[in-house]
Amino acid sequence: MAAHEGRFIWREQISTDVERSKAFYGELFNWTFEIMPMPGMDYIIIQAAGKGIGGLMAPPPEAPPMSFWGTYLSVADVDAATAKASSLGGQVHVPPTDIPTVGRFSFVADPQGAVLYLFKPEGSEEPPPMERPAPFTFCWETLNTSDPTAATAFYTQVAPWTGNSFNGMATLNAESGPVADVQPAPPGVPSHWLLFVAVPSLSDRRDAAARLGATVIMPEIDVPGVGKIAIIQDPVGAYLGLFEPGME
Repeated sequence: MAAHEGRFIWREQISTDVERSKAFYGELFNWTFEIMPMPGMDYIIIQAAGKGIGGLMAPPPEAPPMSFWGTYLSVADVDAATAKASSLGGQVHVPPTDIPTVGRFSFVADPQGAVLYLFKPEGSEEPPPMERPAPFTFCWETLNTSDPTAATAFYTQVAPWTGNSFNGMATLNAESGPVADVQPAPPGVPSHWLLFVAVPSLSDRRDAAARLGATVIMPEIDVPGVGKIAIIQDPVGAYLGLFEPGME
């Protein structure tokens, strides 16, 4: 098994206002942006400290006009994982598709409705080992779901994951360690994957987000032995988590 399999290796915002997203996140996280021409469109690479960490693009013409953060899960075989997801009650929104010089992906929803990308990158470049996250980089995913037990059963058959726990919190673990936690979705909130960005100071970046036009959904939660988190809704409507690691 390649070291990246079972890990989230790319994140992407679909934004109804790309320029507003660039202005917001450039100011909030000091991200910079580089245009990568692709057939029929310009894809924008998000960079933190000069390294590409994610992408930004407008909704495709055939997609509903909405903004959200999505995450790419590395799998050994996109076609097989997509077929497995479908056989277990998931929905395939985009079938396995090649991105020239990049890799192969599909876009699926689990039976509870949370969506993510299944992805096999082209080439053999491995992601860095899992360690303390660098500031302003993506660091964690949470699955908020209407049925944690069923969702865990689904993902442990689709991905190279096992169900586990940490400090009483349900987790999904790859061979390299835990990659996500599983939480009950709040009442009335659809199932979804929530991405987190590491920040040096939670209160500083949370308050800055509010000044820049975001809505603070959850101001601060202490996670014993881990750190502190907040949840914001950015100016284009996408939800994102902020994470301040605890002291080592």
